[in-house]
Formats: sequence, structure tokens, C-alpha cells
Amino acid sequence: MNFVMEMWSGASPGGSQSYSRPFPTSTSFCIMPPPSNVTNIAAPREITPIAARGFAEGGFTFGAISLISHLALTPTNRIYRGLTVQFKVFIQLSAIMLGGCIFAEKRVSEFNDHVRRRNRALERSNRAWNEEQEIRHRIDAEEKVGK
Repeated sequence: MNFVMEMWSGASPGGSQSYSRPFPTSTSFCIMPPPSNVTNIAAPREITPIAARGFAEGGFTFGAISLISHLALTPTNRIYRGLTVQFKVFIQLSAIMLGGCIFAEKRVSEFNDHVRRRNRALERSNRAWNEEQEIRHRIDAEEKVGK
């Protein structure tokens, strides 16, 4: 345990210390954040079709690029020609999966950004509406007092 404390604090086993860093206590050494009170953390229903469409688009795009590169490399590159069929299929499927994951993540991020922008716009609209209602109430109250 003493060796671990020396390693954490930056001290060498001989005792010369290059920099000081306190050894973490049990409360400050938490890696995970404290549990939240939010119980419903499921994704909205709209996310799955958006991610699936993004995955299909990315898989098709990267698959087409991979197929074109396969057709171009087969007659010209002797190293590629020497690969087994299984490895060539693995390369093609890897490209399709990579493209699918990239595009699915992109579409989900775009959807999340859209939802955030919409929520901000609704909040601004609600604030403006509430301010307008306050002004109308104030004007009505001043008119009643003036009568």
C-alpha cells in the first residue's frame, strides 16, 4: 500500500519526490458520478428509425465505395489478389459496418441537436408569451386604477 501511495504521489521508492499529489481518499476517488433520480432513461421512439435509416445509408455508401475499391484492386494489386476470400469478405463487411455506425451516429446527433433547438425555441416563445401577459395584466390593472 505504501508503494501505491508513493507511485500516486509521484515519489520514487527512494524518497525523492518530483511533484506532490495527494493520495486520493475513498470519497475523492470515485470514477462514476453519483446515482441520479432519473428513472426513465430510455431513448425516444423516434431515435430507432432515424438511426436505422442512417445505418442503412452509411452502410450502402461505404459498401459501394468498398465494392468499387475491390473491383479496382483485384486486377491491379497482387497483394490484394493473394488474400483469401474470407478476408476480402471481412474487409467488405467491416467497411459496411463502419459506414453504418458513422452515419447512424451522425443522424442521431442531428436529431438530438434538432430537439435541443426546438426546445430552446419553445422556451423563448414561452418567456415572450409570459412577458406579454404580464404587460397586459399591468396595463389592465393601471386602467382599473385610473377609472
